[in-house]
Amino acid sequence: LFHHVSSKKQLGIELLKFYQDSFSIWTLKHQKTAPKKQIIAYADELTRWICEKKRVCPVGAMALDWENVDEEIKEELKNLHYLQRDWLTECFKEIKKTENLKVPVSVAVEGTMGLLQGSIQIARMLDKPEIVRQNLNQYLKGIL
Repeated sequence: LFHHVSSKKQLGIELLKFYQDSFSIWTLKHQKTAPKKQIIAYADELTRWICEKKRVCPVGAMALDWENVDEEIKEELKNLHYLQRDWLTECFKEIKKTENLKVPVSVAVEGTMGLLQGSIQIARMLDKPEIVRQNLNQYLKGIL
């Protein structure tokens, strides 16, 4: 593996770029799906990757020691976050056109991102991946 990258830092950067590309491809594949269903499908995808396949969530792992994370890796983590945030923003803007969104779009986005991050960590710890979907459905009911 190290024959292809020059350092652990470079490996981390390449991995985060891979996650960014994978997320962008995923959104393209689901763009014709209703926005609320896209959000639920994405939560299911994250749950499969992190809880069921036992993959590491890069944001969850790096955020714990944020002050010591290399600046270039922070930048790529933020880029991944911005991709997800922008996609969720568009989803909630579309939802707002047809449903009564009880909170501003930005609040819905931040709440969803925080809920997914926390729910996935708890689901993984308790080995109960269904917690993620339950929490998300309950949250969406509360804001729609």
